Amino acid sequence: MIKNKTLQKPIRRKLFSIFMILILAMTVLPIASAETPGTPTDITAIALGTEEILVEWSEVTSAEMYYVYRGYSPDPDSLQLLGITMDIYFHDSSLNPDTTYYYVVVAYADEQAGEPSEYVWATTSFTVNNVEAHAISASEIFVWWDAVPNAQSYRIYRSFVADETYTLVATRSTPTFYDRGLVSDTFYYYKVQVGDEYTSHGLLSDYASAKTEPISLPPKPMNVDAETLSSTRIHVAWDAVIDADRYNLYRSLTENGPYSLVNSNIGNTEYTDEGLTPNTEYYYRVAGVNNSGEGSWSDFARAKTYVKPVANAEATSVSSIQVSWYEIPDATRYQIYRSDTAYGTYTSVGEVERGMTPLYLDTGLSPDTTYYYKVVAKYYSKTGEYSDPVSATTWTPPRLDLNADALSPSEIRLTWNAVSGADDYAVYRSTYNGGYTYIAQVVTTELIDTGLTPSTVYWYRVVASNDAEDTACAKTQDDVPYLTATEIDTQSIQLDWTSVTNADQYKVYRSLSRNGPYTEIKTVEYATTFTDMSLDHTTTYYYYVAAWDGYVEGNPSNIAFATTKTPVIGVPDVEAEALNTSSIKVTWNEITGAFDYNIYRSLTEDGTYEKIGDTEDLEFVDKDLDHTTTYYYKVAVYTGQDMGEKSAPASATTKTPEKPTNPGNGGSGEVKVTGKSTKTIAPGFETPVENEVVQVDEVQAGAAGFVFPFFLILAVLTTGVLYVRAKKRQNKIE
Repeated sequence: MIKNKTLQKPIRRKLFSIFMILILAMTVLPIASAETPGTPTDITAIALGTEEILVEWSEVTSAEMYYVYRGYSPDPDSLQLLGITMDIYFHDSSLNPDTTYYYVVVAYADEQAGEPSEYVWATTSFTVNNVEAHAISASEIFVWWDAVPNAQSYRIYRSFVADETYTLVATRSTPTFYDRGLVSDTFYYYKVQVGDEYTSHGLLSDYASAKTEPISLPPKPMNVDAETLSSTRIHVAWDAVIDADRYNLYRSLTENGPYSLVNSNIGNTEYTDEGLTPNTEYYYRVAGVNNSGEGSWSDFARAKTYVKPVANAEATSVSSIQVSWYEIPDATRYQIYRSDTAYGTYTSVGEVERGMTPLYLDTGLSPDTTYYYKVVAKYYSKTGEYSDPVSATTWTPPRLDLNADALSPSEIRLTWNAVSGADDYAVYRSTYNGGYTYIAQVVTTELIDTGLTPSTVYWYRVVASNDAEDTACAKTQDDVPYLTATEIDTQSIQLDWTSVTNADQYKVYRSLSRNGPYTEIKTVEYATTFTDMSLDHTTTYYYYVAAWDGYVEGNPSNIAFATTKTPVIGVPDVEAEALNTSSIKVTWNEITGAFDYNIYRSLTEDGTYEKIGDTEDLEFVDKDLDHTTTYYYKVAVYTGQDMGEKSAPASATTKTPEKPTNPGNGGSGEVKVTGKSTKTIAPGFETPVENEVVQVDEVQAGAAGFVFPFFLILAVLTTGVLYVRAKKRQNKIE
């Protein structure tokens, strides 16, 4: 309800006119004087629905009746008398939905009108029509209805019973609603109410109902994946399944089972299986479960638990510790980590490739210090489980403070402190910490040991003449090339490697498997790069190189590999058509990026196809073929750099030549005219000459006078004589 005093003056003018008419009537018909009634107050207007508004006001003393006026705008000129009532309320019905009406009430007594009331207005309610509901699954219902003009929002109410209390479940700005998370096989009832930012919400619509679908067994889970986490744990994940409330996970030691239930109440789409046996392959299957039971099992996924390395650490000098471990099947390399405490932060200090001795010498350490180590196996890009920590304490510094440093692949330099009272020093060498062999005696505090083997740990013991001694070890530098492989295109891989001292030749080996066998493919001179060409596309090749001096081959490099690129060249669609007895036309569609097209031919569909030509056009005519013979063709695209795959075969059969017989004179044998004679045998006749083409209209054989019409005769003269009477033509066939 809204009131406004600005409407009173115009209404007064209108009522003044009515009042003057009443005064005039009073002068003609004497009546008793009466008191003018007061103005109705506390006037209100309330919409009762889409078609009715209730107008109410306070009672006016001495009023006998009330005139109710209605308009469609605040303009007084739009007001018209709506009705007269003796009550202090008025029901205005049969109105339009979503429409604003304005009201003024005037009290009357003894035919006198009082002052008009303030005007009030109200808007009839909105209504929503054609509400529909449709179940689209066991847990979801789609509700929709007719859009209401100017509606800002819709409120959706739901009930389990048609005529009971409805609960607000959602508000939407569009005339659609998806109700999700419902109970299967259950009826739901919906009503919709509409409103905007200016008025109260309208009436609830008629209800619409739908029943959710019954639950069926869940479908087969897809994309099941198993990933190893450690030597005792595997993580299994899968895609969510429609209608599945939970999942059952099964496990087996073989692909075909038997499978045992691991967990029957998994609420999400992943599970970590723990307590497994190290170095064991496990197979997993998943099934969705709901109230109807268990659905179909998934395809299996498998993973193999890691092997936990068993490591050992042993001090080898005042500044070095040797870490060793047992080799692990399937591991591609090992990473060694070090820490100052058993449970502190571990930092990677080295890596050992598969195939090398499973030990690592950690050097440059502080004397008399305890270090902790862990070893982890790597499986290409995946990391296995770490070993338990092992520790060792470097030796207490000896009095000589012996140091060993590798200078090259074949040299180690020894240095030590001079010891008071020592006249000379005896130097011993070994390839392990023990069993030393005497190699020299010097009076200085330095020795360079030469002629050593590359990549080898050597132990040294220096004993002073006064019995002071110390030991140290060092590893000679690796004298092998470091190899890298890079794919160039679909048919070539480039190899690059580091040079080896004094090496001017290198042998290159290749294999289709990392574990071999490897075949020597090239000896490269005075270079450290080589491009391997004419390879198969989309194929992985493994390589290593070794230095070669013409007599002795050096140690092999690391193994490097690369995969040739996959061709992206289109393959044409080919057709073949015989043109005559000796030629076939081959056609194909244009391929983007083609430089030209290579054409191949075979006498059998699955036989060997030999190249017969190339062209930039989209057709090729193969000539000089045998008649009545089937030929098969393939076409391949050449881009200027790469050759595409050959197309599927297309075939055609050359035509069979016509073989006319000699119709006259009772003669036998076949004739074929391959030429045109200029010699006249008889008037109007000519003798055919071999190896020429003749166009004739009639053929007469011998002297019998038998005439046989022809347009073109092509044959080889074998027996008898054929006389041809030719007629001139304007268009002669050559």
